[in-house]
Amino acid sequence: MKANLNTNLFPIISVSMYNTFLDPDQFFYRGQIDDDLEEGYINFNSEYFDDNFKMDEYEKAIQERADYFLTGSHEANGIEIEIKTGSIYSPRAYNFATDQIELEVKYNKAKIKQYAKNNQEDFDQFLKDHFTSYDGFHSYTANSYEQWKEDFQSDQVQSIGAALTFIFLDEIEDFQNGFYNSCHESLFYHDFVNTEAIDEEAKMVEDYVCKNYQNFNLEDLEALDLELLDQSTILKIAALKIAEIDSQTLSLDLI
Repeated sequence: MKANLNTNLFPIISVSMYNTFLDPDQFFYRGQIDDDLEEGYINFNSEYFDDNFKMDEYEKAIQERADYFLTGSHEANGIEIEIKTGSIYSPRAYNFATDQIELEVKYNKAKIKQYAKNNQEDFDQFLKDHFTSYDGFHSYTANSYEQWKEDFQSDQVQSIGAALTFIFLDEIEDFQNGFYNSCHESLFYHDFVNTEAIDEEAKMVEDYVCKNYQNFNLEDLEALDLELLDQSTILKIAALKIAEIDSQTLSLDLI
């Protein structure tokens, strides 16, 4: 059997990017960005990063990382499933929902039905604990084993998601933490910032140094009237270009 679910129905991982570990405000450490600027590795500070962050590229990277991490076969409590991830979609507002990713799940209906029957008491309590409506929450998932059986027989996606969540319950935290770690190991802040404008200013400094190398004066850089680069960064760019030219000149002298 095959079901089209999402990480709301089956929260094996979370791609939520609002007030979570994957929120760009938490995921990327602004102090590191400013330290890298100070060391001369980049030409922008954390404020520029925030103003020029490419959220669409970041979301795409999260989606690709989820596909790499999750797509394939998985097993828990003797139940095997196969997952294929789809697109991430976000709510219009984050009041009552968050980012989800589509999950195409292949499963053995008979085995899941038998597992639920064999663990009927625990499963019934699980449904009551997680899917009973209350003020502010309306559940579309059965909150009893008997009602779940009817819904599962008719392939309602809520019943499928509930059963899979119950089966993988002891594994979900490891899946979610593993996914977060995978993102942290693979996604770097400099891949998600538009540096076109600031790179253009940096090139203006380098070009000026090259053209005026013989009679270069740091004070003359003020005539470039740059808007994005601060004074210390301008001086570092100029110093690095001068060192590069000096190195090339020294190499030529030794030939």
